[in-house]
Amino acid sequence: MQALLIAAMVWISGATGLPVPNAVPEVVHVTPREMATLAHPEGNYDSTMARSYLALYHAKSGTILLRHGWDAGDLRDRSILVHELVHHMQATSGRRYPCRGARERVAYEAQAGWLEERGGDLFEVLGLNGLFYHALTRC
Repeated sequence: MQALLIAAMVWISGATGLPVPNAVPEVVHVTPREMATLAHPEGNYDSTMARSYLALYHAKSGTILLRHGWDAGDLRDRSILVHELVHHMQATSGRRYPCRGARERVAYEAQAGWLEERGGDLFEVLGLNGLFYHALTRC
């Protein structure tokens, strides 16, 4: 996993200009419900939302959370790791963004570029539609 993280961070740096951090983040495997609990500590989520979590960057601990069953051999799963690594690199660089959507846009654009280099398409691989993508990446 260490080599995968380093290679991905070097690629991300080249694609986004974000500096490579001095250390790789901790990566843990958890349930989608555990991710939802960390993302919404006030308990402000329903079971459908909880099941939808694939990964999460927990900024307070600097940890990437991947769902149980994450597969390093799967293109979709590796692209999800790339997305979360962008968030880690954003946090460690101290770079500021005007809103959450702007931060997400950088992560999705990097993920899309990484997928394209490997013959994948962000919308097909993740099953995203354009309207949902727009909602996630706008200010």
